[in-house]
Amino acid sequence: GVAFRGGAPAIPWSNYPEAAGVPAGNPSSNPGAAVWTFTAAPTAAGVSTAGGFLSLNLAAAGQSLVLPPGTYWLVVNTRGTFANRWAQFGSATGNGTFMSLTVDLANAGVWTSNAAFAGLNMRVTGQVTCGAPWLGAITPASGNVAGGGSQATSVALTSSALPAASYSGFVCVNSNDPVTPSAAVQVQLTVTP
Repeated sequence: GVAFRGGAPAIPWSNYPEAAGVPAGNPSSNPGAAVWTFTAAPTAAGVSTAGGFLSLNLAAAGQSLVLPPGTYWLVVNTRGTFANRWAQFGSATGNGTFMSLTVDLANAGVWTSNAAFAGLNMRVTGQVTCGAPWLGAITPASGNVAGGGSQATSVALTSSALPAASYSGFVCVNSNDPVTPSAAVQVQLTVTP
């Protein structure tokens, strides 16, 4: 859960590239290593703490984030009037580990892996454009699948009118699944001369 004490803190959200299993930087000693940072109050447009969960809607916050392919760490921290310590919020779910940042003078900026309790449970969602001019018919176009089951499908690709290059598009599937009513699967096509 999320709780804010000591006034209305600022919440910095940052994406750091992967660096040998830890973020390439940190908000304390190397904030410039972030490829994207956005800071807002808990009451700002696009920020919500409803239900004890901290969330950021990029579009509502006026942010647009496009990252190059790679592995990134999402680092969310709070800054408030209790500036003598970092606030780390655990979750009852997650992968069982989380990273903490040592802030003492001798080890400032050192990331440490912790497994004392479940890690932060972060979910990143986004929107993609479904389809592409070179994506053709999906067979079968619809069907029924039992819970936990699967169904093989095929997608026709048309590369004859495309110049040599790499292309990426998404096939989108809609269902009555209450948890994931829509899912996108990336399809990559490389056309060689």
